[in-house]
Amino acid sequence: MLGTSCPLHKDRVWSKGLQGRMILWFGGLFLAVLMLVLLVINWGVPRSGYSGRISEIRVEIFQHLNHLADLKKQLVVEWLSERHRSLRFLARNPDLIEESVRFMATGQEVERVAITQRLVALDEAYPEILRAELLDPGTGRVVISSQKGGVESVDYSDPFLRHAWLSRNGFVDRVVLDYGSGHPVFPIGHAIRNRDGNTIAILVALVTPRIFLQTLLQTGQVVGQSRQVYLVDDQGNLVTSLGTIKSSWSIEPSPVLLGVPGQEGIFETTDTHGVPVIAAIRHIRVNTDWGWSLVIKQDQAEMFSPVVREIVLVVGAGGLGFVLVVLLTILMARRLGEPLLRLSHTASALARGEMSARTGLDQEGEIGELGRVFDFMAGRIQETLANSEEQFRQLEVLINSSPDGIFAFDQKMRLTVWNPTMTHLFGLSREECLGQKLAALIPFGANLARKRQCDFVLAGEETEVLEQVHIHSLNGERMVLEERYSPLRSLDGEICGGLVAIRDIAVRKQAEEESRLARELADAANRAKSIFLANMSHELRTPINAILGFSQIMSRDPELNEKQKENLDIILNSSAHLQDIINAILDMAKIESGKMEVDLVDIDLGGLIHDLIDMLRLRADSKGLELRLDQSSSFPSHVRTDPAKLRQIIINIIGNAIKFTNSGYIVLKLSLCDALLFEITDSGIGISAESLEKIQQPFVQLAQSGGTGLGLSISRQLIGLLGGEMRIASELGKGTTFSFTIPFVPVTGTPPHASDNGEIVGIDNGCEYRILIVEDQRENRLLLQNLLSQHNFQLRSAEDGREGVRVFQEWHPHLVLMDRRMPVLDGLSATREIRALPDGKEVKIIAVTAHTFNNERMEMLEAGCDDVLAKPFSESGLYDIMKKYLSFSITRQERMPAVVLDAVLDPVALAKLPVSLLRELDDSLVRLDMVEITQWIQQVAGLDEGLGKIMKIYGERFEFMPIRKAIQAIIGGK
Repeated sequence: MLGTSCPLHKDRVWSKGLQGRMILWFGGLFLAVLMLVLLVINWGVPRSGYSGRISEIRVEIFQHLNHLADLKKQLVVEWLSERHRSLRFLARNPDLIEESVRFMATGQEVERVAITQRLVALDEAYPEILRAELLDPGTGRVVISSQKGGVESVDYSDPFLRHAWLSRNGFVDRVVLDYGSGHPVFPIGHAIRNRDGNTIAILVALVTPRIFLQTLLQTGQVVGQSRQVYLVDDQGNLVTSLGTIKSSWSIEPSPVLLGVPGQEGIFETTDTHGVPVIAAIRHIRVNTDWGWSLVIKQDQAEMFSPVVREIVLVVGAGGLGFVLVVLLTILMARRLGEPLLRLSHTASALARGEMSARTGLDQEGEIGELGRVFDFMAGRIQETLANSEEQFRQLEVLINSSPDGIFAFDQKMRLTVWNPTMTHLFGLSREECLGQKLAALIPFGANLARKRQCDFVLAGEETEVLEQVHIHSLNGERMVLEERYSPLRSLDGEICGGLVAIRDIAVRKQAEEESRLARELADAANRAKSIFLANMSHELRTPINAILGFSQIMSRDPELNEKQKENLDIILNSSAHLQDIINAILDMAKIESGKMEVDLVDIDLGGLIHDLIDMLRLRADSKGLELRLDQSSSFPSHVRTDPAKLRQIIINIIGNAIKFTNSGYIVLKLSLCDALLFEITDSGIGISAESLEKIQQPFVQLAQSGGTGLGLSISRQLIGLLGGEMRIASELGKGTTFSFTIPFVPVTGTPPHASDNGEIVGIDNGCEYRILIVEDQRENRLLLQNLLSQHNFQLRSAEDGREGVRVFQEWHPHLVLMDRRMPVLDGLSATREIRALPDGKEVKIIAVTAHTFNNERMEMLEAGCDDVLAKPFSESGLYDIMKKYLSFSITRQERMPAVVLDAVLDPVALAKLPVSLLRELDDSLVRLDMVEITQWIQQVAGLDEGLGKIMKIYGERFEFMPIRKAIQAIIGGK
């Protein structure tokens, strides 16, 4: 075991040998490389490299100079062409031609001034034009100049004028010295011709080339001290230049400058001073003959100097590198030899398991840092091993204390782990299982499902959770085992075995079975409830239908006395109230069973709201309450929603507000957020915090409320069915705010606004149609017969479905009113048999039933019914659905509008009553003494029959506030 440092024994010898070998290795390698470099230099191999590098640079220079020459030539040509176009445009100006013709013929001063202004404008447009002039084509004399005193400043020779006469496109001549300024210039000219094509004058612009052409030549110039770029004309005169030119205004012609006439290219040659250069030459044709030459040249020595510098740097760097390598090798061998040997010995000791071994290196630098890192790493390994042993012990404790049975196996299916829970489950001890193969153990050897899962684990395939029944071998206990199989992997990710967790889930399975049975019982109870509600709906709606129907028929009997009418009104009101209760109970059942569906249609929302407010305001007025509508401008007027459910929600909530508000106001506020927002605020008695939750439950009501306690609960569930939410905020004694949201779809256009069409008083052609009534209840048969016979329909009836099919075959009616539940043969079966007859497809069949659940409605439609009429039905509802399938016209009598104070209680008639009577009546109204109120109204009827009837209507509706206001208006002044 090594201590804090490692004794070397023979380390010094080995260290010296390592240092020597490092010097020999690195020094010999570098010497070989250096000798190879020297051989390459001595035998001329670099010359080939040098020549290759020269060739590469030459190609790059040629390409660069050619590109620059083409670019500069293009710029010069474009610059000259632009000046040509400007001069040609002026020379062809009709006004200038006319002025020149007149001036050359007469010499008038007016034409001279006009032409001079045009020449001055040309000078100002182009700063490089020194002067513009007009020449006589015969003598070449300047007749007009843009500058005063500029006449005859240039010697225009005959060849110059000949160019102007012969050239239709103008000309450019060689560089000359301006006599006036002494500056070099070159003329650009164009002939001015009359309509016959004769030259009457020559327009000339003298251009100073240096400043403006130099700007063009600077584009993409050659980099270097010896660079030269210049333009010369065909006589060798310098037009302009960049770089140093020996002569100010001219240079000697040479092959480098002029090349071969008519040719251009790039040349390696010497300049006029004998210096080797590379030059690019481009010829610029100014006129029809050869004109100017563009020359770009640079000394070859300057261009190829980088290659020479590269060779010098390579050789110098090689020598210096050799010296540095030798020195560094010696230093590195001295510094690395001994520390590396210490590291080697320490690594060997660690490999042998001597975890306390350390290098003991404490020197500075990378080697010392490496030694310290190595020692730190050795310490961490020792610490990690200790932690691993501790973690292994903790894992072993965890496995042994696990309530699940856990065992593991290796690649050869031999057990490596077996915890106490496994011993409890299978009665096999850890000692007799570890090292054994799974196939040798009785609970596992014969179980093919377990063996297959273990094979999947070792193959890396997906496994499944097994559920197996096992009988304990010792106590005979029945267990349901849930087994999960997963692979074990080594550090390199290879599968080295498997792990299995086993849990007894017998208790959980028993709980699941009990839960399943409970659900089945609950489902059976729900089905029984649905059947009960469906039967109750039929049994209750059927007699109510008869009661309402016959009461409506009797109410139209003109021979009824007042008492009989009053009794009939009580029957109608009570039946309607009972119908509302039944509907509310069935609505609750539909919602809870999920059978109530949303019927989305396009509606006039504004009309619906205002109709409801008008209806509910009468109830509010009767209690002296103010019912207000506060509608936001953003609230939509036409939407798609379920109008029936929305109407029921609003009536229920505002009705409650009226019921629990004794004075003050009720406000319906309409606004728009992400949905329609309705807020109903009242100044009523309020609701305590403990009552807020209760009142939303079915059949729960406040002590003073009365009613069924279903309205608010149904409203909450209808709002949820429409996808909205309801909130309640209330303070006891100060009022309540109900708010709810309803999602909607915007609608374009104007949906129809539902309206009450009034009472039916006649049908024009009812006698043309045969109507068959199939109904087992005598009361409902009589009701339908009475309703239809008064409008002369041909009627026959049947007491069950079998008789209905027989009567249909004999009589062939146009329409059948078919009950659903009947003895012998029900309505569904009877409808199917009728549809199967030869003429049964044409007849219209309307199901008349008290079964109103949606699935029941769909059953009747699928059986062959054209439509469904729900009991109890109104007379209007019956005829409206018949009219959809029979062609007849209905005559209606519009209902009287709602009773309003200004239209009914005539102040003049009321003022004629005795004041004492009015005071007594007012006192009874304040005390709400119904007996006295009825007696006083009867006395009013004895004095004024019409006024008594109107006040009776108010009394029956409990609308006492309008009567009080009218009485106070009369007796207030008495």
